[in-house]
Amino acid sequence: MKLLKNILFVILPFLLMSCEKVIDFDLKDTEPVPVAEAVINSMQHSASLKLSYTDNYYDTTGFTPISHAEAVITTASGDSYILDEVNPGYYINTQIPVNEGEQYNLKLDLQGETYKAVSEMTEPVTIDSVYYIYNAASLFAPEGYRIWAVFRDPPLQENYFRLKLYVNDVDVTKGVIYLWSDANADGSVVQFIFYRHALAAGDRFRVELWGIDKATYDYLFTLQNISTGAQNASLAAPANPETNLSGGNILGYFTAAAVTSTENVTIVQK
Repeated sequence: MKLLKNILFVILPFLLMSCEKVIDFDLKDTEPVPVAEAVINSMQHSASLKLSYTDNYYDTTGFTPISHAEAVITTASGDSYILDEVNPGYYINTQIPVNEGEQYNLKLDLQGETYKAVSEMTEPVTIDSVYYIYNAASLFAPEGYRIWAVFRDPPLQENYFRLKLYVNDVDVTKGVIYLWSDANADGSVVQFIFYRHALAAGDRFRVELWGIDKATYDYLFTLQNISTGAQNASLAAPANPETNLSGGNILGYFTAAAVTSTENVTIVQK
């Protein structure tokens, strides 16, 4: 990934955020069920699985790991890769072959139940540049530097993205998920702002762009609708998001993510 040398300082219209979705995890209660978050990361050539029960799926303080599960990923060519449990509830394999257009199958055996999911690796999309602009405090974030990422959407195909922001080597977007789709902007140049995060001079940041499949995008986007319903007492309690994991009562998703990243950039006060 080439070093990003040009840091621009220009004001861009907020209309460019029309396809952006930001999701907070402040959602409705559910009965305890398994939650599987399985990701193939193309940049790391790895597969990871976070497996847990929670008394309230959307309560991040109630993580209860599930151990002794069996998780296997199989490629279209028939090669299988076992995910080993490295910590309670966390499983990983660091030798996953990555190929654009490859279909990956997940099989998860858990307490006598078998769950399955399929995901296809999308085309990786390079981030063209990043820049930062100083902004006053808003309803979404305190005063500080907002980070923008620029990339071009591949035309004539449906594309779905998740964006992550790392500040001083820490993923600061774990509690807020940023999504973008090209539903109304096919082939466009995307100007994406992490508007709920404000950085300070001296902070070092980088941006990751994850190409994900539609099923994962829909799952994460549905969480936003659940959040809206949970915050409005006049609305009926919404259904759980639809997972791409089949086989029984389980939440979560499996995605083969085509990941690209910028180099680290340090914010300089002007």
